[in-house]
Amino acid sequence: MWLLRSLTMAFVLTATAALAQTPSIAPNPQIEIAYEPPANPAFVHIYQRLTARKVLETLAQFLAPLKLDGKLTVKIDQCGAKARRYDRAQRLATLCYEYIDEVERLAPKSTVVLVQGPVTTDSAIVGPVVQSLLHEVAMAAFDILAVPVWGRLDDAADRVAAFVMVQFGANVAWNTIVGTAWFLSGTATNAPDYSDVRGTVAQRYYTTLCLAYGREQVEGNTVRQGNVFQPFVSESDNSQTGNLPMSRARGCSYEYLLVKQAFNDTIMPHLDQALLKQVAGAPWINFSTR
Repeated sequence: MWLLRSLTMAFVLTATAALAQTPSIAPNPQIEIAYEPPANPAFVHIYQRLTARKVLETLAQFLAPLKLDGKLTVKIDQCGAKARRYDRAQRLATLCYEYIDEVERLAPKSTVVLVQGPVTTDSAIVGPVVQSLLHEVAMAAFDILAVPVWGRLDDAADRVAAFVMVQFGANVAWNTIVGTAWFLSGTATNAPDYSDVRGTVAQRYYTTLCLAYGREQVEGNTVRQGNVFQPFVSESDNSQTGNLPMSRARGCSYEYLLVKQAFNDTIMPHLDQALLKQVAGAPWINFSTR
């Protein structure tokens, strides 16, 4: 929720979130941040909003509990592509202006009411940007903390991002998960690159929904009655509607528990528990609509 606070103010076209200051939480001294001014004039407005709203400063504040043995730099830069790989040699994680620009272009200009529920401009912009930053931080954490990962690193980082996004109640989970799903579904029509180290966009879409639904099955919903992500589950094995086919949905609670156990075993020991409680208890954001 730390990051949602600044990202909402930075990107959202209409204010739909109530924000709160958290001056008592000092930023992680091991996190260095940088906003590189873009050469492309089309990205200048993004740069100006990000710096004005102190997005990366808030990220460093939220990451206060993370214990690192050296510096990690998180940078926003013009990359010449939508993504730039984590640089292990420099301990550098990058979010690209090109990615944020695409997120903004694909976001609806007004609320879209799906069968499953509403997708606001707010959620469609905040969600995928939050997911991307969490993904990049997870990639860095795997490297710096020597976290063993079987399989593709990017798939594991996607799972960590989804896991974190569903930890703060159904309202925040809905906005970030559905916003991420909206963006992924909008880019899934592109021809998949099977040589990429990342999973295909469609696979990332279904995994994100699966972990959100799995969390709901395991831990319930404390914000509103009924299941938030249940409408995303198909009654059959047909995935043509964009819903989770029943054959995948049956195992989502197990997938969620695997990620939760892995997070607790590998990441949690590197978190300052006192600071973690302080961060978790801070009123970072409250989405006013769902």
